[in-house]
Amino acid sequence: MASVVTKADLVEAAAKAGNLTKSAAGEAVNAIFDSIVNSVAKGNRVTVVGFGTFLPRKRKARSGRNPVNGKEIRISAKTVPALNGKQIRLGGYPVPLETDNQGRTTEFFLVPYPGACIHVPPPPPNQIVMVRYPAGILLDDIYAPLWVDGTLKVEPVSNDLADAAYAIKAAEVTLVDESDF
Repeated sequence: MASVVTKADLVEAAAKAGNLTKSAAGEAVNAIFDSIVNSVAKGNRVTVVGFGTFLPRKRKARSGRNPVNGKEIRISAKTVPALNGKQIRLGGYPVPLETDNQGRTTEFFLVPYPGACIHVPPPPPNQIVMVRYPAGILLDDIYAPLWVDGTLKVEPVSNDLADAAYAIKAAEVTLVDESDF
């Protein structure tokens, strides 16, 4: 399984590739991210060829909790970048929605923890992905985690169970194996 690349890793790579100090590389990486975020916040699409497209996504004002004291707070509406058209591998748990005539699951929500859509309320839409996998997968255990490989799209999907902010047309869906870690 691929490891997680952090912003610090990007700064390190930029410093090495550009023969820069970490401070200068950090400023460059921050400038790139700030430029993307600011442009998308103004409603623009930002396309990085070979990487993906960032689209503006409007978040509604909502209630939240202060993580320090637990008190309810009001979170303002804002526009944030959403990545579109990127090939990814995403892990999670299936919530089956559609099956074929052989019992293979062809559409499911991918959620961050087992049984997430059974709980009320379900996770927020940005934590749920609609997976379309025409080849289907036999799911003997919906509590077993899956890997989904495919192209991520910004596509709001709603049904009686939950709302998803993204969809993946899966090229491959496999069970997570202990050797993946």
